[in-house]
Amino acid sequence: MKAYLKFCDLLVKGVEYLTGVLLVAMSASTCWQVISRHVLQKSSVWTQDCSLFLFVWVVLLGSAAAAYGGKHISVTLIADILPEPLRTIVSYFAQVCVLGCSILIMTTGWTYFLQNLGTRSSGWVISLGFPTFALPLGGALMLLLSIGAIVKHIVKNKEEKK
Repeated sequence: MKAYLKFCDLLVKGVEYLTGVLLVAMSASTCWQVISRHVLQKSSVWTQDCSLFLFVWVVLLGSAAAAYGGKHISVTLIADILPEPLRTIVSYFAQVCVLGCSILIMTTGWTYFLQNLGTRSSGWVISLGFPTFALPLGGALMLLLSIGAIVKHIVKNKEEKK
């Protein structure tokens, strides 16, 4: 279990780094879009698609990293007032829900990726397979890292009981 957690830690660091690089590239693309449109009076054709595609990747990779860190949006109002054994059950249930969502994103994303593989972007002459591949990859990463979050939770509970 500890080896899997080390793997997850390294994977999250890599995903966070890649997400940061993509976020900077997305910001640069958006800035160039504004400059070319409003300053140069000639809109770039590729910048809107580039920003959109990078946004999709940032969201899905960031969601995978958030799954491992337990940073997905959650309403803890009820869980916070429950006694500890019930709070743990609710926590595991929430993590299982994230697992289910990640499986859904991965499987439907794979189908969507295959459907869009031959379609070309209008602004950029690239396959729409590039941005849609973020769905199955992000779902798979979220699945791996959600399992890691559950393992981390189990290890933490075992250590607290010692």
